[in-house]
Amino acid sequence: MERSSIIYIFLSTKIHEKSIIKRIIQMINYIESKDYHIERYNHIKTKWLNSFTYNKWNEKEIYSYVLNSRIYKSEADRIQHFYNYTGISCQVIDLLFDLINGHNDYIIPCDENDSITDKKIKQWRKEDDKLYGKLAKNIMEKMKE
Repeated sequence: MERSSIIYIFLSTKIHEKSIIKRIIQMINYIESKDYHIERYNHIKTKWLNSFTYNKWNEKEIYSYVLNSRIYKSEADRIQHFYNYTGISCQVIDLLFDLINGHNDYIIPCDENDSITDKKIKQWRKEDDKLYGKLAKNIMEKMKE
């Protein structure tokens, strides 16, 4: 039996109006379609990108950060489109991307004798994860104020 038919039979036990059942099935099929997910991705991505502020050199402004592994400076998002839509700060998502992508600030040595081991990089990432985790928590607390 086709999936839509099974859904129709199940819904007909709860809803006695055929037009409503057919509309629900159409909506289910749309939501599960590829177009729906592409549309949702683009909508959320646009809100995220439009939630950042930029300086006069068109560089993304960073206004929440950690100094010397001890001092945390955190601010709520200045533009809250993404937060209002998802409940998550755009800065927190940006921090997560930085952790995943490795910041690009781990210097690759030129000399074989000065090699940075995977173990060292893993340790740096663990330390960054702890720092960024606390910073992300502080940012989310500011967002809820």
